Amino acid sequence: MSWFLYATASAVLFGVYYLLLKKNLSREHVYVYLAIYSTTVFLILLPFLSMVKFPQSNLQWFLIFLEGFSLSLFFTFMTYAYKNLEESEVSPLGNLGILFTIVLSVIIFNEELKLQDFFGFAMMIIGTFILEAGIHISKIKEVLVKSEKHRKYLFYILLGVLFASLSNIIEKIVVDPSSINLGIAATDPFSFNFLTRGFLMVVFLSGALVKKGFPVGFRHAMKNVGLTIIIAAIIYNLANISFFKALSLGHVSHVITIAALSSLFVTVIGGSIFSEHKLKQKIIACIIMILATYLIVS
Repeated sequence: MSWFLYATASAVLFGVYYLLLKKNLSREHVYVYLAIYSTTVFLILLPFLSMVKFPQSNLQWFLIFLEGFSLSLFFTFMTYAYKNLEESEVSPLGNLGILFTIVLSVIIFNEELKLQDFFGFAMMIIGTFILEAGIHISKIKEVLVKSEKHRKYLFYILLGVLFASLSNIIEKIVVDPSSINLGIAATDPFSFNFLTRGFLMVVFLSGALVKKGFPVGFRHAMKNVGLTIIIAAIIYNLANISFFKALSLGHVSHVITIAALSSLFVTVIGGSIFSEHKLKQKIIACIIMILATYLIVS
């Protein structure tokens, strides 16, 4: 399979995951959710321990721990944002991470981009914003000038985006060290996913266990969203492995942009694209994002 197919598969799977994320968060505390979710993700992987190839160098371990640290901060900031803001505000602003990642990939990996790539990147960002927020400029003002509490979570999104971009760069280096001529062995996507999800479990579970209300929150979460957390964890693991495989085969700037199609699949999978509500807005966004995909992969 090509990088494009793996990246598209990850976009579809991430789209399903984001739908489940918002549903699960609506009724649970963030720290409880992250602890249960990260533990579930790792436990699903544990039966496949024999498939894991552990790093053979200190540098590999360092990069994996750095990835886990970046991911834990990304998850924390973005989960609080999803919990306290509308998805139509979080998703388009979150996709601005594409810009940071593209700039870093050009600087660090010397990726050569054609003019049509830049048009594709720009169209993908515009398309995701229209899909979620609409086509009126007033929406931007509405998002940015609300209450102080609202702006606090917008700042969380910005921090989440920055750590996501750092994470994308680390992921590329780990699965494809030759991209910067680094003299270490490549870590296969499954092993990388296993080790970093184990790190996240330790961080979030240990943080939750020191809180007095965790036992009650745990029982409440398992009773109300336990099954959907398991489903979300399975889908998330598959999405991650597909994404890492795409990174090992293609340019970071291309892979991360195609992965942003998850916003489109959230709409399609959710079924709302076929409703009359904001149908014109969604059709315009879909056309723009499909054209963006064509420009990037052609």
